[in-house]
Amino acid sequence: MTAVSGSSDLQRIKEEIIFGMKVLRGEGVLEQNMGHLSYRLDDGNICMIGHLHDKAKTFDEMGPEDMVVIDPDGKLVEGTLNPVGERVIHTAVLAARPDVRSVIHAHPKTSMLFGITGQPILPVYMNATIFAPSVPILDYAAQIDTPELGRQVAETLGNNYALLLRGHGTVSVGADIREAVVVAVMLEAAADLQWRASVLGTPRPVRMDELDGRNVKGTKHAHNVANQWAFYSQKY
Repeated sequence: MTAVSGSSDLQRIKEEIIFGMKVLRGEGVLEQNMGHLSYRLDDGNICMIGHLHDKAKTFDEMGPEDMVVIDPDGKLVEGTLNPVGERVIHTAVLAARPDVRSVIHAHPKTSMLFGITGQPILPVYMNATIFAPSVPILDYAAQIDTPELGRQVAETLGNNYALLLRGHGTVSVGADIREAVVVAVMLEAAADLQWRASVLGTPRPVRMDELDGRNVKGTKHAHNVANQWAFYSQKY
């Protein structure tokens, strides 16, 4: 295999991916060894976790040696593990979204309830207004393992921060690893609040007149990302 240039930068990125996945596991977004987080490198290749199932490893046991680098077509460039089968989620979304450098695919239980029932997740709390007006749903529950299915994911995601896959899981994106992780946690928090609120009555989303762009007036998404990441850095 051809070595990737900038080995010190690549090592740092691998470590941040591992930390991000541990945050996601700790916050209930990832479990066991199911799900993956990717990052687009400066050369256009993509760094992400390899197929941990090959080693029966969990997220608690993973290390930099379990990372792989794939090219934009999903072919292995560097690493000893096989790339994950659903790498087409990452390659397709990154190809369609130049503003995105990090993609997460996960199976968080509360968010999945909404995909299963076809109920969109709404911006029911102030940090979740980035999902306004609602999180789109791709009506497909099987593996996303072909280029065409990957393109369907990217098309349904559009310019949104997140997507639900019916009966399957979620896709979340960010300009970097930190934002993607925080977005994935926010998505599950929004789903959990909306589900709990529905027990008491009809959940009411934040009104459009209460927004400043995609932020609730008086707040900034970038500040939320920075603050939550600082919190996770101490917690984990």
